[in-house]
Amino acid sequence: MTDPRFSLMDLVRADPKRAGAEIREFWRWAKRGAAITADTAEAAEFGAFGDESFLAFPQGVIRGESHIEIGRNCWVNEHVTLAAGPIFARPDTPEPIIRLGDDVVLGQHTDIVALHSVVIEDKVWTAPGGIYITDQNHRYDMVDQPIAYQDPQDVHPVRIGAGSVISTHVTVLAGANIGPNTLVAAGAVVRKGDYPSHCVLAGVPARPVRRWTEDAGWHRVAG
Repeated sequence: MTDPRFSLMDLVRADPKRAGAEIREFWRWAKRGAAITADTAEAAEFGAFGDESFLAFPQGVIRGESHIEIGRNCWVNEHVTLAAGPIFARPDTPEPIIRLGDDVVLGQHTDIVALHSVVIEDKVWTAPGGIYITDQNHRYDMVDQPIAYQDPQDVHPVRIGAGSVISTHVTVLAGANIGPNTLVAAGAVVRKGDYPSHCVLAGVPARPVRRWTEDAGWHRVAG
């Protein structure tokens, strides 16, 4: 590395290619070296933080850490948001609000925003790119107030069953209860309701389009 008294901009002006190489080298280190892991001070702020888990650098918005529990061997990739509870904490805020099981992988730009309960069970994977999971719906009926200032009216727990995969650009809304080993297809919007295990959910709103049962194996589900 360069002499610390020699600024990065000096290096950029003197040798742009070398500067680029050093920045890339630092960034590769930072993704793991600056990650939050079980042995970092930040991990102690969480409700639970399992061994071998990490929040890669750079993290997204992390709020309400004491109401977030992370299991063992979880990979939370870059730019993931975990926001638990109201912006201004209340005495009746439940614990935990966001819970990740063991061996969970959250792809880049997965956003989980919860007021009451979002449970991601063991071995759930989310794809990178624009996934939004929430247990609340904005109210808009108070016409004399900006929508953003209105407390959410519909808050219902969300659960994503063990072994499921959430594809890119999926939205999971308040009250969705997704069964184990379910594939949610890209672009789906999963609304409030109970969804079976061992199925493929697709569409807006999402519905089962394929399902496995002991009697019939994998089969199409009539629309």
